[in-house]
Amino acid sequence: MKLFNSLTKKIEPFTPLHKDRVGVYFCGPTVWDFVHIGNLRAAMVNDILVRTLRALKLNVTSVVNITDIDDKIIKKLPDSGKTLKDFTQFYADAYFEDLKTLGIKRPDITPKATDHIAEMVELIQLLLASGNAYKAASGDVYFKVASCPNYGELINLDPSKLRANADGRLSTADEYDKDNAQDFALWKAYDPADGTVFWE
Repeated sequence: MKLFNSLTKKIEPFTPLHKDRVGVYFCGPTVWDFVHIGNLRAAMVNDILVRTLRALKLNVTSVVNITDIDDKIIKKLPDSGKTLKDFTQFYADAYFEDLKTLGIKRPDITPKATDHIAEMVELIQLLLASGNAYKAASGDVYFKVASCPNYGELINLDPSKLRANADGRLSTADEYDKDNAQDFALWKAYDPADGTVFWE
C-alpha cells in the first residue's frame, strides 16, 4: 500500500514501524454539541484507512480522542443544568450513535481530555522549562511557535504568512495576551465565568 507522506510531499510505500502492527491516531470531536457532516466525513476517511490496513492483515489499534473540555463547553454548561461529565457524555454518545448509523466502526480507544489533565500539565511544564511555552500576564499558557523552526512543516504551513485571528475565534483577551499572533493556548487560566470547571 502507498500513502501520501505529508513530510516529504510524496506518495510512498507504507511500512509499519513494528512488524505487522500499526497504531493510528485521529483527532476526534469536541463534544459541546452534535457533530456536523464534516466531523463525520473525517471519521469515515479514518475508518476506510483502518479497514484497509486490517484487510492487509495488519494488527491495527485505532485511537480517536474526545475533547470534553474547551471554552464552548464551559460557556454552554451552566444553561444545561448538567455536570460537565453528563453534558459532554451526552454529545459523545450522540457522536458514537452517528458513527453506528453510518456503518463506521468505533475506534478501539477513545480517550477523553479530562481523563488526562495530569499528563497535559506535565507536558506543559516541560514546554515552559524548555522555553517552548510561556505564561502570559493573565495566567494563560501559550506555545511559542517561533521556538519551533519546523512548525507547520507537515502541512506545508508557513507561520510567517498566517493572519492574526483569521478565523475570528479568538477573543480580544486572547489576541492581546500573546507574545505573537501565531502562538496558541496550551492552558487557560481560571475565570469566574468558568464556575466549578477548573483544574490546578
